[in-house]
Amino acid sequence: MTNVTHTYVHKISAPPADVFPMLCPVREEEYVSGWTAKIIHSDSGIAEKGCVFQTPNENGDPTTWIITQHDPQAGKIQFAMVAPDSHASTLEVSLEPCEKNTSTVSFTYTHIALTDRGREFVQSFTAEFFRIKMTAFEKALNTRLKA
Repeated sequence: MTNVTHTYVHKISAPPADVFPMLCPVREEEYVSGWTAKIIHSDSGIAEKGCVFQTPNENGDPTTWIITQHDPQAGKIQFAMVAPDSHASTLEVSLEPCEKNTSTVSFTYTHIALTDRGREFVQSFTAEFFRIKMTAFEKALNTRLKA
């Protein structure tokens, strides 16, 4: 297998206007345990279109991310990323308002293998692995927004 796509829809206990700013490489440190991001380029210092940042991947090498769309009004943010000698990926996030000041937040990851190591990564990115990862993210974000 050389590519995989999975989507997970979160139920977040806050309106989109409160959720969207949290979808930022800097702000994620507030609620994702172990998350670190090094901003390479950002005019504002936080998430915006054209922001470039790096995070360590599974083996500690840097994964480089670029925010390719950042539209708070539409509730959409998209990322492209490359993990050297492994895989290239996209992440599309969209927010929708729901009843009682809640939101649904849809995360769609697509990973494309670039190398043998990337094929191993793609094969390990199962629906169950993704569900577990996203469930933890959903819980952490809800906890932070209730604080």
